[in-house]
Amino acid sequence: LNKIYLNIDGKKYDFIGKLKEILNVDIEVVINSNWNDVISESKNNKSHGIMALTVASEYEKDFLFTQTYANNPVVVITKNDSKIKNIKDFKNLTTVKGNDFSKELSKEQLLNIKYFNSTMDCFNAVLDGKSEGYIGWLADAQYLISQNTIAGLSATIRVQSEQSALKMGVSKNNPELKEILDLALNEITQEEKNKILTKWIQTNNISKNIELSSNELKWLSTKPVINFAADPTWSPIESINKD
Repeated sequence: LNKIYLNIDGKKYDFIGKLKEILNVDIEVVINSNWNDVISESKNNKSHGIMALTVASEYEKDFLFTQTYANNPVVVITKNDSKIKNIKDFKNLTTVKGNDFSKELSKEQLLNIKYFNSTMDCFNAVLDGKSEGYIGWLADAQYLISQNTIAGLSATIRVQSEQSALKMGVSKNNPELKEILDLALNEITQEEKNKILTKWIQTNNISKNIELSSNELKWLSTKPVINFAADPTWSPIESINKD
C-alpha cells in the first residue's frame, strides 16, 4: 500500500497499526486538511484509499466501501452552559464544508447551517456565540478538544445517523484492495476493536433524551419490562451494568 489518507483522530491510527501488522506492509499515513484534495487524489489514483469515508451518493460512483470497522457517533458539540437538549431545537448549527447532514437535520436547519473550512473554525464560532453548536463526529471532536486544550465545549447530544458507521473508501480503480482490506479487518478481534474505541470515545456526558410519538409512548406504557439480548463485552457499543 502506498497512501491511505487519514483524518486526525487517533483511533484511525490505531486501526492502521493493526492493518499494517496483519498485512505485513508499510502504509504511508498522509494528513490533509483539505477534504476536496483528499477526494480528488484518491479518485485520480494518487492514493489508495480514505479512512472513514461516509457512504453517500456523491462518493458511491467513485469509491468502493469496506465493511464497517467501528462506530463513531455523530454528535452536537455545544458550550457547556447550553440548555438545548434535543437536535430539533437547534436554530443555527455549524459544520465543516463537505459534510452532509441532510438526513439528520430539518430543511430549515439546513438552510441556516454555517459551513467552515475546519473543525477548529466551527468550535470558535460556537465559543464566540455565533452558532449554537457544531455537528460532527465524536472521536474527531474529542481529539481536537483534548489536543488544543479547549475549555467550555462538550458533546451534549447524540444524533441518530447512518454516518456513525466507519468504513474505508477505496477507489474503484483498485477493487482488489477493497477485498484485501475486508479480509484484514476480519482478523481484528472484537476485543481489539473495543480496546481502541474505549480509548478514544467517551460517551458518558452525552444526553440520551429522545422525543417519542404518542403511539410509541402508548406502546411503552403497556410494556413495563422490555427483554432483549446484548453482548456484555462489546463496550462502548453494547454492555451490561449493575442497573
